[in-house]
This record gives sequence, C-alpha cells and structure tokens, in this order.
Amino acid sequence: MATASQAIAAGSYQTRVVIREHDELGDLAASLNAMASALEEAEQRRVHLIGDVAHEIRTPLATVRGYLEGLADGVVEPSPELFAQLHDETGRIQRLVDDLQELSRVESGRITLHTRPIAPMRLIDAAASRLASAFDEKNVRLSVERRGALPDVLADEDRTIQVLTNLLSNALRYTPGEGEVRLGAAREDQFIRFSVRDTGTGIPAEHLPRVFDRFYRVDPARSRAMGGSGIGLTIARSLVESQGGTISAESAGSDQGSLFGFTLPIAH
Repeated sequence: MATASQAIAAGSYQTRVVIREHDELGDLAASLNAMASALEEAEQRRVHLIGDVAHEIRTPLATVRGYLEGLADGVVEPSPELFAQLHDETGRIQRLVDDLQELSRVESGRITLHTRPIAPMRLIDAAASRLASAFDEKNVRLSVERRGALPDVLADEDRTIQVLTNLLSNALRYTPGEGEVRLGAAREDQFIRFSVRDTGTGIPAEHLPRVFDRFYRVDPARSRAMGGSGIGLTIARSLVESQGGTISAESAGSDQGSLFGFTLPIAH
C-alpha cells in the first residue's frame, strides 16, 4: 500500500492495490483504490475539458487569423461586412471565456446565493421581458402560462432569472420562425417546477442524457453556427442544484420540440 500510495501521489492514478484479506487492512486498501479511481476520473475530465476548450477556441480563432492574413497580404479587401464578421468571431471567443469563468465559479462554490421567498411568476415575467424583443425579431411566439396562485419559491432571484433566460435563449435558438415557446410554472409536491416548452428541432433520445454536459452538442456544426458556447446548460444545471433543485430535459425526438424543466423548493 505504501508503494501504491507513492505511485498515486506521483500521478499514476491507474495504480490499484490487490486486496487479499477482508480485514482492517483490506478496508484501507479498498479506500485507497476508491481514492485512486476518483483521482483518475477527475484527471480524465480535466484532460477532456482542456481538449474541448482548445477545440472550441480554435475554430473562431482560425477564422479571424485567416482574414487578418488575407488583409495583410492584400488578397482580401476590407469592408464593413468583413469587419462585422471579425467582430462576431471575437465575440464568440469572449462569450466562451466569460461562460468558462462563470462555470468555474459556480462549480467550485465561489458564488454567493441570496435566497429568499419570491413569487414564481415574478421570475417568469422578468425572464420573458428580457427576451421579448429577440422573440419578436425571429417571429417566434413567446407565451406565459398562468395557472392561478402559486406559493413563493425559495430562490436567488438573479440566478434563477439567469437559468430561465438561458433556457429561453436555447429554446429560441432551435425554434424556427412561426414556432412557439411556452414558459410556465406549477406546484409539484414541495417544489415549484418551472418549464420551457418549444416547438423546435427536438432532441433524439440517445442525446438526452448528455445535454447538460460541458460542450456537448446534438449537432455540433449547427450549434456553433447559431452562436452557442456549449456550456450554458451546464451552468444552468449547477445553479439549479446549488439552490436545492433538479433540472431535466425531455423530447419526443427530432422535429418534435423539447421540454426543459427545473424545480426549486417552496419557501416555508
């Protein structure tokens, strides 16, 4: 076990101790193996995250560099349209950096939540008003379902509106013109369930378990073209869970629309 612990400390996380006896030393060896497994999994996540970040930054950066080299060589003519495209690409990089910073703060617990009793419809109306113009611009109907009086929910107002705004933005991104997005809330035992239902492109069943993973996209090329950073839903999940709730996604399949919902506890 001493040799194994030294190997693990040196970064050899795949090291395991062979358990021969089921006594105190065997329990200690099992604990050491469990620790090594956890460290190995964390290291794999770290390596994958670095690779994902590099991949996400490489695409817009390559576009910017290509145009700049063309301008420098005189093979590309400067134009307002070109500068607008360069601005959009640098904006994608900035959004990715901002979202990564936000995700790091949320997942490490370095955010302060100010939870208090608040009316669920106040949160819904605030999120809907923020994106009303974007829905009008794309000609997608945004409707708010009102189901009578609901008890107050215990939530951080700003962070919950952030989650709702994220889900609404995601629904708008994948809902074509003339479509509809419905936003609502209902009581579910000792929780309030917020829901965002759209008539958009939907999600195939095999992708549903991973939609909240970092950088996971059902259609990578299409998602990047639409401007998503790939970690907005991951941030939403972390914010909901840090307030004692859960978040989920449902869809009947491609072109069948999607339903994203999350719960927060009722204030007592």
